[in-house]
Amino acid sequence: ISPEKLAEIRENFDEFDSTGDGELTESEFHSGLTSVGIAMSKEKVQENFEKLKDPDTGRIVFETFLPFME
Repeated sequence: ISPEKLAEIRENFDEFDSTGDGELTESEFHSGLTSVGIAMSKEKVQENFEKLKDPDTGRIVFETFLPFME
C-alpha cells in the first residue's frame, strides 16, 4: 500500500470516528460508509462490522479497518 493510500484510509477512519476515541461503533461505521459513497444494506453493514470488530471491545480499530478499505 502506498503512503498516500494509507494516509487516505487513515483520514477516512478519523472522519468515521465521530467521537474521536480511535474506535468505530457500528453506527459510526455505517454513517462513514454512506458519507464516502459506499452504499450497503443494514444487514451487509452488520455482517461486515461483525467480521471487523475487535472481539474484546466490540468496535472496529484502524488495524482491522485498513484491509477492508484497501
